[in-house]
Amino acid sequence: MNRQALRDKQKHLMPLQAMVANALAHGEDSLIEIHSDEEREIQKKIIQLRIAAYSDNTWASYKSDLLSFILFAKTDIPFPTSSALIQHYLVVKQEQYAPSTLRHHVAALSFIHTFFGWEDPTEDTTIQQMLSGIRKQKIKQGWQEKRAPALTAPEIKQVISSIEDDLRGLRDRTLLLVGLVCAFRQNELSTLQIENLEETEDGYEYKVRTSKTDQEGKEDRFKVIPYGKGKICPVTAIKQLINEIGDKKGPLFRGINPREQFILTKNKGKKSTKGMSHTAVNAVIRKRINLSGIIKVDDPKLYEDTIKTYSFHSLRSSFITILRANDVRDSKIMKQTHHTNINIIERYDRPDMRFKNNPASDLINILC
Repeated sequence: MNRQALRDKQKHLMPLQAMVANALAHGEDSLIEIHSDEEREIQKKIIQLRIAAYSDNTWASYKSDLLSFILFAKTDIPFPTSSALIQHYLVVKQEQYAPSTLRHHVAALSFIHTFFGWEDPTEDTTIQQMLSGIRKQKIKQGWQEKRAPALTAPEIKQVISSIEDDLRGLRDRTLLLVGLVCAFRQNELSTLQIENLEETEDGYEYKVRTSKTDQEGKEDRFKVIPYGKGKICPVTAIKQLINEIGDKKGPLFRGINPREQFILTKNKGKKSTKGMSHTAVNAVIRKRINLSGIIKVDDPKLYEDTIKTYSFHSLRSSFITILRANDVRDSKIMKQTHHTNINIIERYDRPDMRFKNNPASDLINILC
């Protein structure tokens, strides 16, 4: 997204952001007259708690999803909206967006109505039937849900070995190794803080405080980062990167400016505790895959399109598919991925694993 497009997006989202901020400060529960400093402090804490109920990623994702509907409605604040307008939106946008994207947009509309205490128009059975119908039509037309492709073990080795040994190379190699070995989700990587890495005899332990499946941090969940060998050693890479950063606190993965200096993003003039953005991480992964030479496609346009299919989720996908291909139990894999549903793990089968993991092959072997 270029700068002008980003400015336009922010411009259209400003009324929505102002509405949310106003609701947090002056919602129905806070329309009492504040007479004392104590009441003002209580109100301030209520606002903070309402904000904390949702992760930064949740807010960012929903705002982005709502933008399309705001532009479609041709008004700054089309909320609360009606089931009829959402139905119209789905009819018009079904060719522009994938079924999964439209479902995300409807989920965002549900969120904003629930947040403000309005009646949720997305609960209308007509909308749910339309979403189902759009998906079925697309599947009949040959549509398939896009998933970030996984890398094989040899491809991982080739990508890592192709990375240079300068500062940017060290950062990128560490990012790839840690992202792979920890099977991180994007938000978990961005919030990885140096001070939360605990060194042990076997490597590093990292406590995941909150995650997609445990947003309130009710469970003790850890990622382990074991020693490896040579360039395939995430522990050594982490130690070298921390040494180069020169700080025992803050994000492990940071931007690097043209002067080869680590930089942190700013938030209202203050240094952020967040690491690299989702976009920046994806750019690193695509760059390193591109430079490694593992993509064997001659057509320039097809090559570019292939590179774009890779993202941070490719590392998490690679973790699962490589281990499943080597007969590691799903229950053991889930200790590191923190999946709560074993059926999700089964979606990660590579095409060349379908015969291996299918009982039909076992039956034929018995008969023969």
